[in-house]
Amino acid sequence: MRKCKEEFKEFERQDVKYREDFKHMNQKIKKLEDKVQKDSSRIEALVKEGEDSNDMIPKLEDNIPKLQTLLLDEEKVLEEITESSK
Repeated sequence: MRKCKEEFKEFERQDVKYREDFKHMNQKIKKLEDKVQKDSSRIEALVKEGEDSNDMIPKLEDNIPKLQTLLLDEEKVLEEITESSK
């Protein structure tokens, strides 16, 4: 009878330990799933940002000639101002 009681106590200790381990593992899994969700959202945002940047490149390249022309005009105005101040 004593042996059975000792075995039962040992079984209860192991049961408590396994339940705590199980609970800890579930918490760890939940934490990792949350991290995966956050990382997935971040990846999606970065991919969208990259796609938006790729869409903007042609528009910005189209503006280059206009801006170069504007720069030349402004340089001429600056040169005229410099000449008139002499």
